[in-house]
Amino acid sequence: SRIYLGVHYPVDVAGGWLIGFLLVWLYFSFLRPFMENWLGRFGVKYKIVFVSSLILLTMLIFPQKDAVTVMAILWGMSVGIILLPSFVPQLNWHQYLIVCLGIIGILAIWIGFKKVLPPELPFRFIRYALIGVWISLLIPWIQMKFSTKLS
Repeated sequence: SRIYLGVHYPVDVAGGWLIGFLLVWLYFSFLRPFMENWLGRFGVKYKIVFVSSLILLTMLIFPQKDAVTVMAILWGMSVGIILLPSFVPQLNWHQYLIVCLGIIGILAIWIGFKKVLPPELPFRFIRYALIGVWISLLIPWIQMKFSTKLS
């Protein structure tokens, strides 16, 4: 759609994909083992404070509406991922694909809170943070509860 609208050339999109794949490969090849080892030494509270500090710093540097939206989702997903082992100790990654069914919940949160909350940035942050928590914590927890009842 960005190409169709004339906002980007196909080379821009291909370059973005290439850079994205390269960054993911670098992370999983080199940075992930280091980060897991380093972050593994800290408790849940410290991890949440660390993530929250990084997100807040980023929002202070880039206070635009779109940046706040991305940071809110990133914060919500980060907190959800940090808390996930406490609620879902043995998550099967095949079950994690079922998280895609959470799109209905995402739309309900997004549309519902958009109608209820004012459009100012703090409320926008809350709305998108709830979406991040829904994706990374609540859907896997609900899936675990249903899968244990079915078996």
